[in-house]
Amino acid sequence: MKQQDGLTNNAKGMDNASGETRTGSSLRSGDGHFVPSCYLSGKENFLLKFVKSPDGVFVFDVNEKLPHAKGRENFFYIKADHKLVKQAHAEGKFGPLDIDADALIGKIRHQLYIHLYQQIGMARKSGECVGGYAKIHSLFQSHKLSYMILTEDCTGQDLLSIYKQLPRNRTARIGHSDKMGEIFNKEKTMSVGFMKDHFLKAIKNDLTRLQDLSST
Repeated sequence: MKQQDGLTNNAKGMDNASGETRTGSSLRSGDGHFVPSCYLSGKENFLLKFVKSPDGVFVFDVNEKLPHAKGRENFFYIKADHKLVKQAHAEGKFGPLDIDADALIGKIRHQLYIHLYQQIGMARKSGECVGGYAKIHSLFQSHKLSYMILTEDCTGQDLLSIYKQLPRNRTARIGHSDKMGEIFNKEKTMSVGFMKDHFLKAIKNDLTRLQDLSST
């Protein structure tokens, strides 16, 4: 599941691949279009946005909708990477925090988990995913299973068999059956199968960011 890409320190200057100028947390193309990028690595994928609160602390904006004052000094992006977030914390980038880097990363991961479950919930309400072995097996047999999530506490051999037959880029193992069960109005749900892709981009983004924020 983890999609790890190389990290650079090319936060300013020229991006050799595109010839466009990076300044801090942005990239401006020839037409002046703003493209978010990590202020440390220059990477543009799997980012976390932080905005400056009235007390001077930068808070994680998981939905990228929090209001903030104009100006680049009032927000920044950083790639969801355990080492980079620790580096930013050591540099004081997040402002006057009263927690250490590991606690900060824990809070970010907690918010991402909430966001992930919300996205899965919306996919379920839209009829784009199902939970449980019977429905997932039916999708698998009819070649309509586009993506599958197993919870970390899943022990069902039938589910594991389907999971192992799918390409790695179409599977993820994350979360807990109790939380997943709440989405499907059940005590526990150990598996989710997707047959449509509308919500998958946001879900995969959350999955990768959660994985890359892990210290392992």
